[in-house]
Amino acid sequence: KKSGGNIDGRNAFGLSALHLATWRNHLPIVRRLLDAGADPDARDGESGWSSLHRALHFGHLCIAGVLLQFGASLALEDTKGRTPVDLISCPVSQANGDFPDAVATEVFSWGSGTNYQLGTGNVHIQKLPCKVEALHGSYIKTVAASKFHSVAVSSNGELYTWGFGRGGRLGHPDIHRLAIA
Repeated sequence: KKSGGNIDGRNAFGLSALHLATWRNHLPIVRRLLDAGADPDARDGESGWSSLHRALHFGHLCIAGVLLQFGASLALEDTKGRTPVDLISCPVSQANGDFPDAVATEVFSWGSGTNYQLGTGNVHIQKLPCKVEALHGSYIKTVAASKFHSVAVSSNGELYTWGFGRGGRLGHPDIHRLAIA
């Protein structure tokens, strides 16, 4: 009632109910708010983060998936020019929640591929998760993704890097932009 019935009403900090439900990782409330018409791209008053920024920053991948289904933008920038994908970087064990010793047998990526950091060969915005085929058959324990490159470590200690690799940034002797080794 305080917001006058506006589903995207804000509190004193510029946060909407969707921002708060995303931060709390409350999937049923997030779904209900989106079904009621909440704007998945509404930005908060402080950092300019959308709910997708929040979901990916805190590793709430199920929430991120629902937000994407409701049209949340992967290209929306916060006040520092960061997209939601720029804020994600966590070990697979965090993404797996209750299974800290779990390993991934398939790795998927999505977002901006401008710097070849997706590992899929796509250099455009990839809205839906696509499998990183070069990691097929590997048992991945940890993944870190950023704006310019990504890294994966297998359960037996093999290191895989890909992205913008000029000057040996990826640990490869060549200067090609896409390198998974």
